[in-house]
Amino acid sequence: MALKQVFMEKLLTKRRKIDVIDEKIVKLLAERMRISHEIGKYKKENDLKIKNPERERMIMKKIKSHSEKFGFPPSLGQKIFVLLLAESRKCQKAAPL
Repeated sequence: MALKQVFMEKLLTKRRKIDVIDEKIVKLLAERMRISHEIGKYKKENDLKIKNPERERMIMKKIKSHSEKFGFPPSLGQKIFVLLLAESRKCQKAAPL
C-alpha cells in the first residue's frame, strides 16, 4: 500500500470521527434550544424577564472552568457561548404564552 494511500485512510478515519462528534454537538444544541423554548414559555407565564445577567455570568464562569478542565481554549468556549446565549434569548422571546 502506498504511503499516500495510508495517510489518506488515516485522514478519512479522523474525519469520520469528527463527523460523529459534529452530529452529537448539533443534537445537544437542538435539545438545549428546545429547553430554552420551554424556559421562555415559563418566564412569560410568570412575568419574568428573558435576560438574566446573573445566570449568564454564572454560565460563562462555568464555561471558562470546563474549557480549562478539558484543554479547550477558554476564550473560544466563551465566544461560542456568547452566541449560544443570544440565540437562546431569541428562542425564549419567540416562545408562545
